[in-house]
Amino acid sequence: MSARSQDKRSAILSHAEELFANFGLHGVSIRDIADAAGVPPALVLYHFSTKDNLYQGVFESRGRDLNTLREKALRTLVEGPGRPEIEEVLHALARPWFDIRKVRGGVSYARLIAREVSDPDEASRGIIAKTMDPVAKLFFQALMRAMPNANPGDVHWGGHYFIAALMMMMANTGRIKRLSGKYCKADRSSEQQFVDFYAAALRSAAAKKRRKMARNGAVVAQAPSPM
Repeated sequence: MSARSQDKRSAILSHAEELFANFGLHGVSIRDIADAAGVPPALVLYHFSTKDNLYQGVFESRGRDLNTLREKALRTLVEGPGRPEIEEVLHALARPWFDIRKVRGGVSYARLIAREVSDPDEASRGIIAKTMDPVAKLFFQALMRAMPNANPGDVHWGGHYFIAALMMMMANTGRIKRLSGKYCKADRSSEQQFVDFYAAALRSAAAKKRRKMARNGAVVAQAPSPM
């Protein structure tokens, strides 16, 4: 592919990403994307054949680098020596998301992910399963390693709450600032607050299991021996 053709393809992906993030898959046409990119609709179809292929291409193009960063950090925590801290695991998943918002088009991609994961048709398209789930599975492996004595169900529910809240923050709708006034703003500094909050919640869940096990152990110890 020539450099000029590659530039046109990149422009199509960039404008498609922004339009899909703002209006969703079904709210955008091939002509809308072509007009925004300054190319004929036939060129969009030449590169991607269908709108669904273009939609998937947007996820794969931007997600490749993002997933590489997250996978490397999480795999180190899963396979490295010693037990990782909960905060390390949460930062490994969240930090690339906060960083991507600082690059051109990053906010649109984050909003697109948030839109896709909440779409009722998401499972049938399989985009999240292909581009996001492998990293999410590594995240849960690392989280389980950081919390070996916790109830696995509590760990997975807590991890899902973390992911859901992260996606909401990445959508960057401005709602938190609108509701809180001067008190809250979703910016780079909010990553640490976000991680600290969920780390405390996960530790609380683990402590709950330990207390239950201790109570059960005390009951067993106090039970009379059978005659």
